[in-house]
Amino acid sequence: MQKWTSRFHQGDHIIHIYRDDRELLRSLFDMIAMMGDDEKIVYLSDKDIEKHVSYADGEIGRVIKSALKNGKLSVMPSYETYCPTGEFLMESILKLLRELANKIDKEGCEGAIIAGDISWLPHYPSLFQPFLHYERAIDLCGVPKNIRIMCQYDSRLFNSQQLESAMNVHQLVLRGQTLERRNWIVVRKMDNSIFSFFDSKIGESAKSAPGSSTVARRK
Repeated sequence: MQKWTSRFHQGDHIIHIYRDDRELLRSLFDMIAMMGDDEKIVYLSDKDIEKHVSYADGEIGRVIKSALKNGKLSVMPSYETYCPTGEFLMESILKLLRELANKIDKEGCEGAIIAGDISWLPHYPSLFQPFLHYERAIDLCGVPKNIRIMCQYDSRLFNSQQLESAMNVHQLVLRGQTLERRNWIVVRKMDNSIFSFFDSKIGESAKSAPGSSTVARRK
């Protein structure tokens, strides 16, 4: 049986619905195992990954610890990255992703996976739709060819309607070890990416669109 990672290609954007922290760590393990020598993972998470890894099963724990130590896996805070000033600004996160992509190029890396665990989102109900707007924009406009993006949703924190809405704005859905492709996109800008798209005039108009800037206040 083929591993799901064999279908996770550069330029892809995946939603990962996970049931517990063991599944989350398994997905990290799988991505580390599939990476080439010149690839790395930038992981956005507010979880204490090192603490979680200490409880992980043998090989999974060893591989993740090694990746953290040798720089193949780097961790950044998730909430502070998406909402650096207490606001969710779509343009800000796209700028960060662009900077990461440029940094990867300058370092001579073959590519990178940018994975983000968004367990902070249920604390800010008003941000759910704006965040889906951002997710939809990524899938419609495309990802740079040297980047893969994974967005992780903890199924214990979101209701079934929210999870279905999130899956509906992604072409690729990972659950357990199964990667499903949803062929819902009719038109996609094949000659461009989300980053250059939002640098265009269309991007300028998106800055004034509802949901492009929303205050994130914890309830």
